[in-house]
Amino acid sequence: MMPMSGELSLVLTFGTMVCLAILLFFLFRQPGSADPWKINRSAIKLGKRLGEGSFGEVYQGLYNNTPVAVKTLIPGTMDPRDFLKEAQIMKTMQHPNLIQLLAVCTEQPIYIITELMKNGSLLDYLKVRVGRLRLYDQIEMAAQVASGMDYLEMKNYIHRDLAARNVLVGENNVYKVADFGLARVLQATPMLSSQSKLYYIPVGKAIFPLRWTAPEAIANERFTIKCDVWSFGILLYEIMTYGKIPYPDLNNSQVKRMVPNGYRMPCPVDPYCSKDVYKIMLDCWKENKHDRPTFRSLKITLRNVRV
Repeated sequence: MMPMSGELSLVLTFGTMVCLAILLFFLFRQPGSADPWKINRSAIKLGKRLGEGSFGEVYQGLYNNTPVAVKTLIPGTMDPRDFLKEAQIMKTMQHPNLIQLLAVCTEQPIYIITELMKNGSLLDYLKVRVGRLRLYDQIEMAAQVASGMDYLEMKNYIHRDLAARNVLVGENNVYKVADFGLARVLQATPMLSSQSKLYYIPVGKAIFPLRWTAPEAIANERFTIKCDVWSFGILLYEIMTYGKIPYPDLNNSQVKRMVPNGYRMPCPVDPYCSKDVYKIMLDCWKENKHDRPTFRSLKITLRNVRV
């Protein structure tokens, strides 16, 4: 029995809507549009070069008429697909002491677009302020970093490359941890920049910041949040010495041999470092990772240091 005219009209209308919906889906399903964080290179206007990062160059740029930082990565240092997976997690991390990821461009070289921190890296910031900072200022830097890392620890997330070069300085004495998540997807490559060769060595299929990495991570090529705690102790040494390279009297081979056997850097004397701060370093460098403090306790301890 043929449907009545009204029923036929309803069937046709429903069928037309389904066809239209399918047509619109394929019309607007352009490559890359599934991820709103993934943008075309034309959306970024590069400005002045801010410096050489660990795995590429960093520029000031404009994105949606907003000043941003643009990190360019050396081709071959990571698989864009792996980075995009990691970026999905990084986008969810929001804390006053963590750099905010804004967008990514996966054409080679990869662009990573973040908020702009006008005073650059903590490492450079320290080097030009030798003798001009009070102990209170240095403790505040460390406490803010510990606060950002406490958030990552709460989220069960590991940085893997915590160091003064990966902390950025904004206006009004704001310090933010940067580059969290990148170390997870970096690949060993002979194409390291000249600056990177000062800090990183190939180990197996990965690249490690030897002087900042816990001995068990080097031995097992596996990271835990307690490895980040070890690195925080090294970062605290950098802060107290105004950016001096860790283990200044040892070469890489000596560091690899001596640190797993119990060697620890002595308390900095020139410039002066308080015994309370040095004790925090030693707590971070305990051989048994389970004896190292949490970032929550580090944050509290730093706030209570006598200055």
